[in-house]
Amino acid sequence: MTSAQSSSDRQATMRIDDEGYIEGLGKQDMQFHHALAEIIDNSISAKIDDEDYFSKSSIPDQNFRVIVRINEIDAETVEVIVADSGSGISLSGLENEVFNIGRRTSKDGILNNHGMGLKNALAVLRREEDRNQFKIVTRQRDDPNLEDSEYWKIEGQLQTEMDITRTDQNEWMEGAQALDELDSGTRVHFRTSRDMVNSSYRKAEKFKTIMDALQEHLGVIYRHYISREENKLILRWEDSEGDGESKAVEAIWPVFKDGTDADGRDWFEEDEINIKHEDQTYSVTYRRGIVDWEETRVEYGSEADERGSPFRIYYRNNQVTQGVDIVFFGRTLNTGLMVDIWDGSGISENKPKTTHNRFNDFVGELVIDDPKFSTTNNKMGIDQKSELWLRLKNKLNNEQKYHPRAHGKKEQELDIRTRIKQEIEGYEPIEKAVAPKSWENGVEVDIYAKAEGGDYVYEVKRGKIDPLAVYQLIMYWDSANRSKSVNLSQGIVTGKYITPNASEFIDIWNDRSDVNGNEYKIKFKALDKFHNV
Repeated sequence: MTSAQSSSDRQATMRIDDEGYIEGLGKQDMQFHHALAEIIDNSISAKIDDEDYFSKSSIPDQNFRVIVRINEIDAETVEVIVADSGSGISLSGLENEVFNIGRRTSKDGILNNHGMGLKNALAVLRREEDRNQFKIVTRQRDDPNLEDSEYWKIEGQLQTEMDITRTDQNEWMEGAQALDELDSGTRVHFRTSRDMVNSSYRKAEKFKTIMDALQEHLGVIYRHYISREENKLILRWEDSEGDGESKAVEAIWPVFKDGTDADGRDWFEEDEINIKHEDQTYSVTYRRGIVDWEETRVEYGSEADERGSPFRIYYRNNQVTQGVDIVFFGRTLNTGLMVDIWDGSGISENKPKTTHNRFNDFVGELVIDDPKFSTTNNKMGIDQKSELWLRLKNKLNNEQKYHPRAHGKKEQELDIRTRIKQEIEGYEPIEKAVAPKSWENGVEVDIYAKAEGGDYVYEVKRGKIDPLAVYQLIMYWDSANRSKSVNLSQGIVTGKYITPNASEFIDIWNDRSDVNGNEYKIKFKALDKFHNV
């Protein structure tokens, strides 16, 4: 037997350098809200452990109340407490499970996926100069190892060996006064830098603005949970000047257009997508639609200008935020995916190889409630190398009905034109309507209506009517009059509203004659005067 074939009498051992490992764990591309969410996940999981939670209307005792308190100490330091009234952590759990890297606990909740969350968060949030960077105070109901007014505590820096001590009710109550139940639960205290907190919204300087942005982050991440009345996530903050606010986080999801487009397709659609793998079938819910920005502004009390979004960060009616969110067991992992899903292969011209303004109104979500799918260790996305994800992505790419839906200026005006055409075809004395209509000289009219006693031409805009739109209609009129088969009696320019200059322009042209010596007859008709638009 050669040496290469002989059995080895030695072993390679993986040893972890404690400080180096924790330092490396902290070098992740996580912003403050990502790290905070890892801790909130644990609080939710301490109350909800049924993986079928979202398929049931309610489950007794499967609801939560979590309080996040954030205090700006000074320009450099922020203190945070996340308090819950969940099941708490046992002494054995503190000793053997909670801080083990990559190990899930003996009682996993709905959002305990990898056993990495708390360690990830504390490593990312830590500041080396803080000797007491974090503190955990916890208690299980009827813990036989504790007196009635005693609680377990771990305090210090994240390291491989940490002392577990007992503490009293004063520390237990910090940040938890508004909880419904006080005989069990966990409080996680930590200090981090103001710069880390700023990472949730780099555009802001004021602490209040950053906290408003944090409300939005949490409202998107946990919308499926907090949209249920029995669940409450409360954010309390106070800046270094003593100003602050306490407010329940509001679920954030845009309002979609209701009804159907001119071709009868629903503006909002929902499908169950089935993926077969290894003789098993897995289901994913795919919801998507075209956002109604006006109704979204009304829903969220925004005074944003026309076509503006009421949000700071998400669903901004732009290329950055268009696309699909990934939701895993009710938690939004990431948002606005387009090219990560639709890579340009397949059959539809609507499937983008890159983002485009035509898709700014398109928003959706893939809702995954099967543990066979997996997330990245920091829960910032689905594991895109997993076989199930690749099969799902293949279906989304190759079935046209799943592709992103364009709703840019071109598509919107086409839909309006079609609706107006369908409506005026029922008017007397119109015999037929065509949209669009091309003349012999190559000019294309938005809508042409043949009518007894005189024909109509329409210029259609989705927004305002300005002088240029009026002039476009004059061009239509003149082009139509060169055709022997046309007898124009009315030109109609239609949009949401007309500017004063455009109204004056119409008056000027109505005092003139066309190439045939006939007077122009131009008028404005608002879109809301059509019943079908």
